[in-house]
Amino acid sequence: MDDHTPVLLRETLDFLTIRPNSTILDATVGTGGHAKAIINAMQSGTFIGIDTDSAALTRAKHTLAAVSDTIRVHFIENNFRHITNISSDLGIETYDRVLVDLGWGSHQLTSGRGFSFMHDEPLNMCFSKREHACAVTALDIVNTFEESALVTILKEYGEERWAVRIARFIVNARKEKPIVTSKHLANIVSGAVPRKLHPKHRHAATKTFQALRIAVNDELNILQEFLESLKTLIRTDTRLAIISFHSLEDRIVKQMFKQWESESIGKRYSKKAIRSSHEECIRNPRATSAQLRTFIFNV
Repeated sequence: MDDHTPVLLRETLDFLTIRPNSTILDATVGTGGHAKAIINAMQSGTFIGIDTDSAALTRAKHTLAAVSDTIRVHFIENNFRHITNISSDLGIETYDRVLVDLGWGSHQLTSGRGFSFMHDEPLNMCFSKREHACAVTALDIVNTFEESALVTILKEYGEERWAVRIARFIVNARKEKPIVTSKHLANIVSGAVPRKLHPKHRHAATKTFQALRIAVNDELNILQEFLESLKTLIRTDTRLAIISFHSLEDRIVKQMFKQWESESIGKRYSKKAIRSSHEECIRNPRATSAQLRTFIFNV
């Protein structure tokens, strides 16, 4: 899949209803797929694109090189959990439109940071290349965490039914030699899951790698912190669109939207998550798991 193929693009743009002279935040700009369409619809205003991945930002800048001089564009290499400080530094008090795409680009599968079980890369899994950007790496987790801690990570972040068995296999394997590459880890996990019970349409290590990635990048806490901070950066008719790709993220968004409704600061635009059409899923298999939730503030 091309990194510039954003999921649920039409549905997102229909909801955001971009207007001239808006201040728009793309909190996870990636390589600029959604951003290109948003900027093309803006005519004028300010666009802020944030991402922790410097390589993604470089590609986004290339994608958005031909921007009208009536639009001010800021690319920020940072984590969107720091949106309050980022906004303050830019002199921005409120946003008109906000997009968060919680997916990650296919370019990261070959980034050399161990995201893929199909490549023999050093275990890292931190989206940012900045030193100490992540408190721990995947290498740290699989080689130093207690077996019980591994089980917790695999269960809570990967919803892995074989968590106990996989954790035990990891601990036993690292006694022989450190687990330092993604391929080595994937082989251990595959061996832990009984062969006849391997999933038919995905690798046996998929949920383990998801769990480690979430743990390394603190993804769920970041999303929670961002949503709590965003409440201070909105105005009447600010529109928020969030695209998630697994149930853990979607649950956080759904619960926060319900809480905001109970506080009478806005309403969900659609009570149910918006899913990709059958046609989009055929064109882009990544869209199959995507869910778009939308909220309009009325403060």
